[in-house]
Amino acid sequence: MLWKKTVVMLVVFAVLVVASVIVAALPEGPGGPSLDLPKITADDVTKIEVTTADGENYSLVKGGEGWTAMPIGKTTDEKRVERALAEVASLRIGNMVSKSSDSHPLYDVRDEGLTVAAYTSSGEAWRLIIGKRSSDERGDYVRKPGDDRVFINAGRLSSTFKNKVNYWRDRTVSKFDKESASALILEADGKSLSFIKGEGDKWGFETRPADLLADYRLDSDKVKRVAEGMANMSASDFEDKADSAAEHGLVPPDAKATVALKDGESVTLMVGHENDKNYYAKKEGNEQIFLISKFQRDKLRKTVEELRDLHVAAFDLELAERIEISKPDEKIVFAKAGEKWTLKEYSGELPKDFVLDPNNVESLARSASRLEGASLIGTQAPAGSGLNKPKGVLSVTLTDGVVKSIKVGEAADDKEIYVSGDEGFVFTVGKFNEKRLLKKIDELKVAKSKSQTPRISPDAMKNLPPGVAEQFMKQQREKIMQQQMLKQMMKKAKKEEKQK
Repeated sequence: MLWKKTVVMLVVFAVLVVASVIVAALPEGPGGPSLDLPKITADDVTKIEVTTADGENYSLVKGGEGWTAMPIGKTTDEKRVERALAEVASLRIGNMVSKSSDSHPLYDVRDEGLTVAAYTSSGEAWRLIIGKRSSDERGDYVRKPGDDRVFINAGRLSSTFKNKVNYWRDRTVSKFDKESASALILEADGKSLSFIKGEGDKWGFETRPADLLADYRLDSDKVKRVAEGMANMSASDFEDKADSAAEHGLVPPDAKATVALKDGESVTLMVGHENDKNYYAKKEGNEQIFLISKFQRDKLRKTVEELRDLHVAAFDLELAERIEISKPDEKIVFAKAGEKWTLKEYSGELPKDFVLDPNNVESLARSASRLEGASLIGTQAPAGSGLNKPKGVLSVTLTDGVVKSIKVGEAADDKEIYVSGDEGFVFTVGKFNEKRLLKKIDELKVAKSKSQTPRISPDAMKNLPPGVAEQFMKQQREKIMQQQMLKQMMKKAKKEEKQK
């Protein structure tokens, strides 16, 4: 029968594919073509010289314990240099794929291509022209200048060294221990806000602005995040004209943030004008001008309204011991027994084979503790908010007897609903929060387990020789594709047989 013959042919084809993959993964025997390069360690390397494909020449030079990017004379990013040294010190030159110069364009190893040279204290150790990735993604095509033979290096030289010199530069704008921050001053638009860290690492106003309303609540965590953002701020690019600070909005700055540290030192960052969705920035005492992302800039430039506490009913999740969901037609009560949530009360009839998932209850409590308003309406509920007769109320009782409640009202528009907290403030939040807070009993049960595809142990994969793990995974992908092709061909063969 036609479909049976097709199956036999596919099986034979699969065997041949697997055999060819295994043969390709084997090392060359003694006497085969090889590219001999001296073995060096990362510690041996004193300089890495790079010529990019577009002709830029630069070097990474070791000096003492640090590295410098030359000829610009800038300090480098330690981690990026470490990765580069690891690539340089772990060359694994494998099979020769060609010995003809006619193949150089095909493998992108022309004389004018990306070239990398490694130096030790004795001089140049080796120099290679780096081509494109091999077709099986196992390595890069490489050759020595003056040698037409092309080999595969099982590494990532091309992706590591294709970058321009600025890629290697240290992008640190400011760095310090975030726990050492003790005070903070934010200046923008002619206004200044000062904060101080108090007991329990809670941030508060050092001097409360006189024009703040009495019901204003400062969010300690938002102030904390400003200080933490300054503790580890990185640039996206550089502006190397030191005399351009004024034209870039840094003298005077558009915004400024100063953090005082416990050791008496302080760090001041200044933010200037926008440049193609980035912003000029500078650290006081450092002449280097950086470019930082809008996300980084927004960490520093905060208004008093942006620092307002918009939590509907914030509480410490660890203190929650009882949760009640109360709706006009349903009531669900959970209680915490030790570290585990249990179902205490349900007003209706439990679904058949219902088993509570304590993790779902914990997730419910977490959603309530973190709920923040998209906007603050005030202390008076607007007409039509539905908060006088809410759709439901979620109440969380804490170990000290305090009850935190969230009332869920009607829609404010097509995207938001009204809610209110136990302190009387009315907010709008995203509509999706209604389902997150007013859970149905069926949504809190243990979900049925789904069958999973067997997985290979990562530890087992680690024990395989270099390159074999990659080949194994490739074989698995090919096997899946073959199975899909087999199903399609069998289906087609059966259809043709019926037509006969």
